[in-house]
Amino acid sequence: MDNHHDSPDAPHFRRIVGFDFGHGESAAVLCEPTVGESSPITLEILPNRSTIVTMVAEHPELGVLIGERAADTPGSIRSALGFKAPVDRATSDQLRATELFVRGCVDSLRSAVHRDFGADTLFVFGHPSGWTPTQIEGHRRTLAAAVSPAQVQLVPESRAAFLSARSTGQVINSDLEGPVLIVDVGSSTTDFTVIEGTTSRPIEGGDFGGIPLGAGLLDTALLELAVGRHERATELHSLLCSDERGAVWWNRLKLDCRQSKERFYGDESTYRSANPPEILTQRRRIARDFTVDFDFTAADFDRVERAHLPALGASWRERFAHDLEAAKALLPGPPRLVLLTGGAARMRFVLDATRRTFPDAGRVVRAEEPGVAIARGLALAGAVSARVAKFRGAVRDLVRSDDVEMLVAAHLPGLASAVGDSIAPGFGERFVLPEIDRWRNGHIATLAGVGEAVADRLSAWQAAEDGRRQLSATTASWHEQLVVDLRSLTDPICKEFGIEPESLRLDGMRRSTSVDRVRTTETLLDAPLEIAGGVLACAGAVGAVVAFGSGMALVAATGPIAPIVAAIAWIVTVAVGMDAAKEKVMTMDLPMGVRSSVRPKMVRWALNSKRDEVERDVRSSISRALTDPRGEDERARRERLVGDLAEQLEARLLGQAAAAEVLIS
Repeated sequence: MDNHHDSPDAPHFRRIVGFDFGHGESAAVLCEPTVGESSPITLEILPNRSTIVTMVAEHPELGVLIGERAADTPGSIRSALGFKAPVDRATSDQLRATELFVRGCVDSLRSAVHRDFGADTLFVFGHPSGWTPTQIEGHRRTLAAAVSPAQVQLVPESRAAFLSARSTGQVINSDLEGPVLIVDVGSSTTDFTVIEGTTSRPIEGGDFGGIPLGAGLLDTALLELAVGRHERATELHSLLCSDERGAVWWNRLKLDCRQSKERFYGDESTYRSANPPEILTQRRRIARDFTVDFDFTAADFDRVERAHLPALGASWRERFAHDLEAAKALLPGPPRLVLLTGGAARMRFVLDATRRTFPDAGRVVRAEEPGVAIARGLALAGAVSARVAKFRGAVRDLVRSDDVEMLVAAHLPGLASAVGDSIAPGFGERFVLPEIDRWRNGHIATLAGVGEAVADRLSAWQAAEDGRRQLSATTASWHEQLVVDLRSLTDPICKEFGIEPESLRLDGMRRSTSVDRVRTTETLLDAPLEIAGGVLACAGAVGAVVAFGSGMALVAATGPIAPIVAAIAWIVTVAVGMDAAKEKVMTMDLPMGVRSSVRPKMVRWALNSKRDEVERDVRSSISRALTDPRGEDERARRERLVGDLAEQLEARLLGQAAAAEVLIS
């Protein structure tokens, strides 16, 4: 998966903490690489709680309170709930709340596990897959200040969900044979990430309706429903919106609504039975003369799911169904797997809507233990950082060695033959005859100049669509053999890191005839031409420069088109009775009357009589230039060609390696 930030080198970290700092809930999981391959351990940030509500409060006597303590301790002067936001959208209060909350969690964990979190500890945090690099970096700085002197790594939450599901067996490598869609339904956002092969990408425009879709909107709708039912609704609403103390009460009531929602969706079938339990009935006193009753029923939850929410311009259900359809339209085909993660994935209608949208999906599953799944995946992402770093090093060592370049050089005879198959057949008719006609019509000064014109025509042909198409077709088998032989260099690396050899193989990819697409590609799956692009980009140089050098070399005594041009020169001397030597005729700017004496029929006779000889010489020239260059210029061109092709291979190999990192465990 291609979207996570490079981590600090991980081998020296004694402790790795996966910290799922969520908009609604937070959780932490510990890995200790130095004590063996033990499974990640879920930590209790607060006693007897594997997850805590993401809430922070400031108390005049008790200081900073986090989680349920922030909610349940009376007397707080300020509180914040649901404050995770990208830095470019966050208020100063939200950024302050983030730092206070994370620092409070780290202090609580330090006391709970009796461990210090110094510079040898790595905290791995998640971020929505759709965040920009600027947003991610800003978030990283805020978190780094909160956990210092420990180190920080940020990983897309979708990657964490994938790693967690794979560790529990919900995702297996065969799932990657088709698209995998990860739907992360959180409190503040719903993110869509597609995995294709060994690469992943967020589906652009994840906020398909313009406003992020988060389950926290349902909490607000429930609270507004409860406030609206109050006998003194107007006064209560004014109280909650009055000042900081009113905001504290609002957050406490909203948390009550969230907890009611979680209890309902956690056991929905029971609450929809004929005799549902009364656990959803509770009372909260928030002021001397204000008590708020929460008496939610299944009908109330149906109501808020279907109610028009001004923030969305639709109901929650409608918007979620719309976003699923929008994501589906951007997939390359039916997904092999749809993985639902995030706390809100526990809502049954989320699962039902996803199954309706993807009836052809291989599987639609919820992540196991959604409350801690992301934290577990974050810890696993940190734990594999060391192996990923070593894997990257092994691939870089390969591409920096001479092995790839030597492999390319060994395949040059095959390349010469393949390029010859594109250029030699019909060489005279395609490249020489049009330029002889231009010489006859006075557009080329001398017969010797025909050579330069032929070289230019050959270069233009290979740059045009027809040339690219023919070169791609004739070099296909050569390219396939090259990448097959590359396996001898990459398979040992795959074996060392326990991943399938196919992970570093460049064969089996589609080709294109567009060289420009190769040059501008940023990701492997967006580069269908892959290494064949190097062949196309260089093949014209093979034909027009490497093989023939200058245009004068084309018409030299041993040049490939010398027999044709010599025949034309002979026709000129015979036709006009000139005594000049053929060499002199070659360099003379002959009058139009003399040129017109060379009839098209004569030119075609010369061409036909020398066709086999010319095509043989074209192939020979290409082969010699690639396998037995003569002179400093030819050797330099050959070395440049080898270097360019090797760089194409190496760039694709590095891209494939980056994509294959997701398979390392």
